[in-house]
Amino acid sequence: IICPSTYTRDRLVSEFGADPDRITVNPWAPDSSIGQLSPQQCEPVIHKYSLARPFVLHFGAAGPRKNTRRVLEAWALLKRSARGNWKLLVVGLDDEFRKQMAQTAQHLGVTDSVVLHGFADEADLPALLSGADVLAYPSLSEGFGLPILDAWAAGTAVLTSNRTSLPEVAHDAAHITDPTDPAAIALGIEKLISDPTYRSELIERGRKRLGRYSWPQTAERFARVLEQAADLTGIKRLAA
Repeated sequence: IICPSTYTRDRLVSEFGADPDRITVNPWAPDSSIGQLSPQQCEPVIHKYSLARPFVLHFGAAGPRKNTRRVLEAWALLKRSARGNWKLLVVGLDDEFRKQMAQTAQHLGVTDSVVLHGFADEADLPALLSGADVLAYPSLSEGFGLPILDAWAAGTAVLTSNRTSLPEVAHDAAHITDPTDPAAIALGIEKLISDPTYRSELIERGRKRLGRYSWPQTAERFARVLEQAADLTGIKRLAA
């Protein structure tokens, strides 16, 4: 069995009785199309999403796992003076959930500082990640958490969750918080948007940590597992 995180391995063992000695943790890597773009390169895409810098990016979804509702609640807990001219961009919303979140934003009194969008074009993601100063990613459950790596590759600070695989991936290169507590999420966002030095420190740690994650390394580990499996089953001897 090959899986991308120790968290996933441990769940396979505890919930399905898998043999831990037959499981290989093989982490993934950032999207090869993601890199840090200049403000000039980001500007057309940012304009397309009715934005101006600075902004916080959140990959939302109707499913509760992505925690979109709490991200909005956290944004509303920020004092207007703390938000200043910052915007929250939420992408990935289907039409029905987008309407629901628009009503939530109106109820919370943050309509003027929140941009709710449907599914983002894949070609826009490098510019959105590079253009954002913060990725708010307090997911309730992930088997790995690729957006953390993509944000690091784009030179963007990350806020993420203390649950499941996310602290394993983020380690000390993200602001880690309780995803079930909007007040805790709000404190993390406020720290990140108000303290550029803190953002820069996390971005630098993320760049260094990216050295652990590359697709050639992932492919090499995968190939080794296949070679071991072939040897165990006698395929090599049969082929010879």
